[in-house]
Amino acid sequence: GYPGEANEHLYSHLLHRDSYFRQERIAGDKEMTETKINEKFQTHLAANHKSKKNTRHQEFLALLMAHQRGFVNHHRMNQLEQKKLARECRNQIDFLERREIQAKEKADKERMRLLKANDIDAYMAML
Repeated sequence: GYPGEANEHLYSHLLHRDSYFRQERIAGDKEMTETKINEKFQTHLAANHKSKKNTRHQEFLALLMAHQRGFVNHHRMNQLEQKKLARECRNQIDFLERREIQAKEKADKERMRLLKANDIDAYMAML
């Protein structure tokens, strides 16, 4: 043989026009591709579902924490209001006690003045 004889089948392959077009896949390969696509789709759906579930859970937790803050704040304000009212009551009671003590002291001074002035009738009226 001549030198090109060994590569003749390669040359004939290059000259054949069907060798330049994409070959069709076999049926089993197509099923495998569909299976992979289906698996990817299912994985995507599962991840999307998990993401939505996680988002709903985070929103629920945020609402729960907001409710907790509101609850605590409400009761804290009630407690402060009660303390304020208790302090005002205590101040009023103290004021009334001081006024009563001042009235007693004033009456005692008046009795002492009447006693020193020897006004027995007025002194006895005060007792």
